[in-house]
Amino acid sequence: MTVWGTVVAAYFVISAFAIAMTYREQRKTGGQSIVLNAVAYVACAVWPVVLAVLIYTSRRKTVA
Repeated sequence: MTVWGTVVAAYFVISAFAIAMTYREQRKTGGQSIVLNAVAYVACAVWPVVLAVLIYTSRRKTVA
């Protein structure tokens, strides 16, 4: 498996875990509107990308 394959696999595992936990939480609390449920699932799928961008930008050296 290539490096990118490993990264993509890790991304899907993290996203799937976040989506599963969100689903469990929504079932436990009695679910909300369809729109809020959709937003929650999209946020679960997107946050690993945001984290990666934040880590990348924080490690970049600033040009002074």
